[in-house]
Amino acid sequence: MKNVTFLLLTLIILAACTPVGARNQSPAKGNSAASQTKSRFNDTTFIDINFTPPKELTKSVQAMNDELKQAIDLYHDSKFNEACEIFARLLTNTNKQAKDYQILLYYSSECYIAKNMFEPAKKLLIDVLSLDELFDDIKEKALVRLGQVYCIENKKAEADRLFRQLRREYPQSKYIKLADCDAIKSN
Repeated sequence: MKNVTFLLLTLIILAACTPVGARNQSPAKGNSAASQTKSRFNDTTFIDINFTPPKELTKSVQAMNDELKQAIDLYHDSKFNEACEIFARLLTNTNKQAKDYQILLYYSSECYIAKNMFEPAKKLLIDVLSLDELFDDIKEKALVRLGQVYCIENKKAEADRLFRQLRREYPQSKYIKLADCDAIKSN
């Protein structure tokens, strides 16, 4: 009895595992264009082989770079509202792995600082510093700026920790002279 049960189970399993028969792969008459752009698997999945990305991608990358440069120039010309609008718009359309994303986060925090909105600025700076593969120039500025925000909030211990980190990691940084709570009080 055990052998019969085992044999039946084996036959059922083998029957269930047999491959699906190959379907007719030849295109229907008058449908040769569809067969050239699509490849068919043995199931019902179609993959479009002739996909080409839209040509506007290169233009949009260049346009974004131009807008970013324009926004940075506006920011440095103290036209904060115009610059901040551009930073916010670009931030939503930027790949998080790109250096531009890091720059946009940093300048967005600067926008909040310019408006004396320190809590959202602090959050953005913490986000910047938590990014993987953070670029050194961005990290230096973010360390100093976050430290300065902590100075404004009278959190000297947190500020000093960031300033020490800057000195340790970037001993030649041009921002070291700004890495002190007393430096922002004198300005």
